[in-house]
Amino acid sequence: AASNEICIEVNHASRQELKALKGVGSPLADSLRAGQPRWTEATLGEKLKGSTFLSVHLRRNDVWICSNDGLVDGPMHDKHQPRTLADPCLDVNEATEGELQRLSGWGSDEVQFFIRVQKEVKCFRHMEHVREAVLEVHGGGKFWEKHIDFYVMAGMLCISNTKLSNGCSPEPIREPALVPKHPKRAANILRGKTSIDECIQEMPQIRDVEDLQRTFDDANMHFATFTGGAGWQIHNGSIEGREMCKELVPYMKHKVAAITRAVADETSLGVCVFARDSQNEASVPLLYSEYNLVRGIPNFVAFKVSDFRASKRISSDCRVSWKSVCPMKNGESHDQTDARCHRIVDRPYEPGDLVYSKCGLEDVACKQAVGARGHMNAAAYNTWNIARCRATMSFLNAFPSRSSFDGVAWGNREMAVMAYIKKTRVMDMTGFVWMTVGVSKESDGEVQSSRTFTDTTAKHNVDVPKYAWSVLFDPRTKTATGWMCRNGLTNHDPCYCIDKLSVHQLQRHVGFTIFPQLEGMEGVDLSNGSNDVFWDLL
Repeated sequence: AASNEICIEVNHASRQELKALKGVGSPLADSLRAGQPRWTEATLGEKLKGSTFLSVHLRRNDVWICSNDGLVDGPMHDKHQPRTLADPCLDVNEATEGELQRLSGWGSDEVQFFIRVQKEVKCFRHMEHVREAVLEVHGGGKFWEKHIDFYVMAGMLCISNTKLSNGCSPEPIREPALVPKHPKRAANILRGKTSIDECIQEMPQIRDVEDLQRTFDDANMHFATFTGGAGWQIHNGSIEGREMCKELVPYMKHKVAAITRAVADETSLGVCVFARDSQNEASVPLLYSEYNLVRGIPNFVAFKVSDFRASKRISSDCRVSWKSVCPMKNGESHDQTDARCHRIVDRPYEPGDLVYSKCGLEDVACKQAVGARGHMNAAAYNTWNIARCRATMSFLNAFPSRSSFDGVAWGNREMAVMAYIKKTRVMDMTGFVWMTVGVSKESDGEVQSSRTFTDTTAKHNVDVPKYAWSVLFDPRTKTATGWMCRNGLTNHDPCYCIDKLSVHQLQRHVGFTIFPQLEGMEGVDLSNGSNDVFWDLL
């Protein structure tokens, strides 16, 4: 694709994403949606024949529709917004200055550094060649570590045009490229406030902290497994499955066999989610989701993030499409669906405008449309295994998110987690951290769900949370740090994120004990949220 083109993977794009392309109106968007997921390069080319705006490209066996005039004007589709994990990977041979500037943390110095290497080499044969070329330059080692390696791991920088890379004759580096003068200057604007007092009006209300627990037994736990090639299965648990589920929260095996819960009533389910490559393989735990049946989103999700540097990396191959754990059947009542799904009645939804607004905080995010499904256990954390990564594309693991927030505040902190593990796991074997990611009880309103029931009284919509939060616990140092962000604000807005929160500070705003099993543990201070190694990465 040309550098001024904007492209979308056609077989899994939403109607709103398709309509955002110039040249795609409502009739064509509806027609393209109707043909999903069966579009091929040939059939889409025939469909778009005669269009002056639109073209077809094949990337890694995925079919992309591209507009040579960009996106329809609007805040959700600003081509100057930072690149996110949802964007197609950026080919290092074809990357322009404008495209590189969309990488978070890249200012003009970083862009000129890379462009200089790019011009010296003429072309890159493969990603290891990119690394070798950068390391030959003075300051290249630090530049690779700070500004490139991270994006390569996440699948955001790649070589997609193999015809160009296979046919190129690279040149050796003959002179040093420019070293970035201010390597942290651009990245520092991504860090949020660190004082709750400065942003008390923007934070959720202070609540009494309840110490609620859910026991690991058949009456309180539900189980769902994603199998590569077969999809989702809801099933009964086992003693082995319950024990494996405990691995998703810090040191659960050393404490009472119970996990924290966000609400005291029975409006939420505890769901242990597993994944496996095939029916012949054993399932492995992916995440624990406390799914709120009333709101249609998880209260929180708990999981491990592992160091996957030595594993095969898969990027866009695994982010195929969002799937319902228990798909809808037409004509079913809510009670019938509830019984068939063992109560795991997740609510699929697509990006779109709020159908009901109840926002009491008058800021720019208040009535903003939903532009993404925000991962809680990020796909990028699981790219080393395709089944795990595809299993993250579940509504048990997502909340309605705004594009500007999802791609900057949320996405950069997700990537910082991976960078943190890479930085701290060089010399020891503790290759993981525990995380809990949740949403606030406050919401801005609702977005429409595609799941409907014959009962007119059953709620069909999905809550749009006002805030999202995360806590990272490092077993190596026994330290925890957290952050809470306003769903919809960007790094240009004051108080868009509150960083360096301790677990105890965060608990006062979410209303429940996040890590009850860590309270009073020797060497663990849950009242201190300052993990300087982590926050220096932002």
